[in-house]
Amino acid sequence: MNNSKSLDYSGKIDFWSFMAGVYVFSWFTQLGLRIELLGAIRYEFILGLFLTLGAFFQLSSQKIYKSDRPLVSISVLYILYMALFVVLSVDVLYSWNIYLNRAFKFSLMALFVAVFIDTVPKLKFVLFCYFLAALKAGQEGFLGWLSGSLVWENQGINRLHGSISMYEHPNNFGGFAVCLFPFIYNFFPVVNKPMKIGLICLGVFGLVILLFAGSRTGYVAFALLVLYVLGKRFKRGFFGAFFLASILMLVSLNFIPDEYKGRFESIFTQKEAEGSSANTRKQIIYDAIDVFIEHPMGVGIGAFPKVRIEMFGEFQDTHNLYLEVLTNMGFIGLLIFYLFVKRIINANRHTLSRLSDIDTPDAKFIIACGNAVIAYIAARLILGMFGMDMYEIYWWWAIGLTLACCNIAYKIYDSQHR
Repeated sequence: MNNSKSLDYSGKIDFWSFMAGVYVFSWFTQLGLRIELLGAIRYEFILGLFLTLGAFFQLSSQKIYKSDRPLVSISVLYILYMALFVVLSVDVLYSWNIYLNRAFKFSLMALFVAVFIDTVPKLKFVLFCYFLAALKAGQEGFLGWLSGSLVWENQGINRLHGSISMYEHPNNFGGFAVCLFPFIYNFFPVVNKPMKIGLICLGVFGLVILLFAGSRTGYVAFALLVLYVLGKRFKRGFFGAFFLASILMLVSLNFIPDEYKGRFESIFTQKEAEGSSANTRKQIIYDAIDVFIEHPMGVGIGAFPKVRIEMFGEFQDTHNLYLEVLTNMGFIGLLIFYLFVKRIINANRHTLSRLSDIDTPDAKFIIACGNAVIAYIAARLILGMFGMDMYEIYWWWAIGLTLACCNIAYKIYDSQHR
């Protein structure tokens, strides 16, 4: 979404882009929960409503580029299809709450970034706000590990927990850490020295969080990301990348405490220090398949636990993104989700292709962002094997950045070829 009358891709930060950056920072730090007064006046809701009105006002003067249309259309279809499964849910009131307060609310992040971020400085500003929020969460995790204030026993080992509700569980905190690295890796070569220092700090915080959160999913996701980066970086194919990744892993094992080595080994041995989460998750998979067979069109948004307790006497949710989509919205919903993710990746690849022959700092920055979003989505998909991310903000944050990059890429390309 962009202003068709202008080819200026280097305009200054304006009021709306500034407020969009404030919203990004506020959301990723959960500012309304940290500051009691802001929570009392429903600061985030007011800011979101204000930005929504501003975005719809600006839409009348913007166009959707041809390369954006598949992503925009599938995003609209996806959010509308979810709305249908509020109406068709076995628990309409609960599904409405999930849809309104998570799915629909989080989709506005994509709207704000896509509409208000249409120049390189604006994109840099909104990413700066995201990195600043990540630094805050990372710094709290690092100090919480150092002091022990955020470390306590979970599943037989001491695990690092986040300081805010969205990262409170170690698995969520580990996932947060994994998703930092696509941005750190891709942006490091294209930012200035102060930002490089900030990204190094973020990388240190991320490694500490990843290791001491003890998230097996996080370990797997990070290992696969390293494998992907090495394969792409050195162009030695899968086996060369696997060899390099294996050497790095063997070297790093010497620096990892034994209890966390055991946590990683339990991925393969299924033997845990305490509890039986692996067996529990296996049973959830079997139950989810049975629920899908019984309800192939889906049971409704967030309604799987209710159906499961009625059928099997167990309440736990799917703990798997793909089973969550399948049980909530059926096989058609899973197909739409597949297209939703595929078009995010395709749109970023289109941006990379459009700018591949342009050697300017701004083009390099947009290319870095496109590569980061693709790796970020890959990380979320890996984490989704053991987590329920269907209604989370990650997808919409990626869509916002994708559309912003697509539109800025058009301006850069046109300015170079007119």
